[in-house]
Amino acid sequence: MQSHRLQSHRPCCSSFAARWRAAGRNLLAALGALLALSACEGTEGSDLRFRAVTTTNQDFEAPVLVDVGNSPITLAGADLDGDLDMDLLVVNQFETVPASTPANPFAPGTISLLTNDGAGTFTVVEEFSTGGSLPSTILTGNFDGDIYPDIVLLNSAGSVISVFINDGMGSFLPPVDYLLSGTATQVSLIDLDGDVSTPRDLIVSVSTVFDPDDFTVPGVMRAFVNNDDGSGSLTPIDIAGATGVPTRFVIGDWNGDAIPDLAVIESEQDAVVVLTGDSPGVGAFTTTGTFPQLGTAYDIVTGDFNNDGDADLVVSNRFTSFVSYLAGAGAGTLKPTINLERVFWGGMSGQMIVGNP
Repeated sequence: MQSHRLQSHRPCCSSFAARWRAAGRNLLAALGALLALSACEGTEGSDLRFRAVTTTNQDFEAPVLVDVGNSPITLAGADLDGDLDMDLLVVNQFETVPASTPANPFAPGTISLLTNDGAGTFTVVEEFSTGGSLPSTILTGNFDGDIYPDIVLLNSAGSVISVFINDGMGSFLPPVDYLLSGTATQVSLIDLDGDVSTPRDLIVSVSTVFDPDDFTVPGVMRAFVNNDDGSGSLTPIDIAGATGVPTRFVIGDWNGDAIPDLAVIESEQDAVVVLTGDSPGVGAFTTTGTFPQLGTAYDIVTGDFNNDGDADLVVSNRFTSFVSYLAGAGAGTLKPTINLERVFWGGMSGQMIVGNP
């Protein structure tokens, strides 16, 4: 495994370098330290330069290969059988066929269920159909309110959300499908009513809505609100104010009322749209701000990067060499955008991830 350290070659940025070292392995703090770059622009002296220093991490043992299905594309971990060990769900994009037979790309894929023996040894105990074709995203949640994790799966072909309820005996019931009628770009778990510790609702961004009679129909953000009747069933609700071409989004609380809010990349405008939750449990939101970006907004992450208690945003701008930092200002608003130059090399910033490893 490779990691990279940043080394500065400009004396005026010693404060930035000190903050970066102090951040250590806390990526949230490290990203916050990048704000010091703006103070260095225009300072006399040589140009600010970074170089990647590659190191080798020897903390991992040799990989162990586990046979699953055809073309594993994504996976999720959860304690599926209640033994307190992390099991695996592996999504195989194509159907399992003999080696001499080409797979039908539009046939349903499969999900491999691997149980963990507690020592990190995984065994495939079941393989079942995804129900739809071209699966792309799998998440685990608790939709029926019992103690066993359920599955939500996004099948890209046909744009279908499938919910598999755990039967409590180490397997899953046949899926319940929810047709999206458009091109889904992201699905995330959310707790809309705030009454449980495990999110039981869904938010989906649909960038293009299929309408054979009208090709100008905008996309939509759609909430799937749990009916809370013990069945795991969901009710879809379109979210007003997030039309256009919504692509990526993050969930946070930008007005401090403990009701989940959304920050959505609307790629038609190349803007970030903030939607604040109106009331618990109903999936209704109000647009409180639209923040244009200079580049092609592509991905978005959230965190309190400046440690002021307000959730901030960082947006990657594809086909540029910078990301955009938007500090939270409370009341569902954001401060003016600060563009962080030279964060990504190669002229095309893409997806991001933050955390505290």
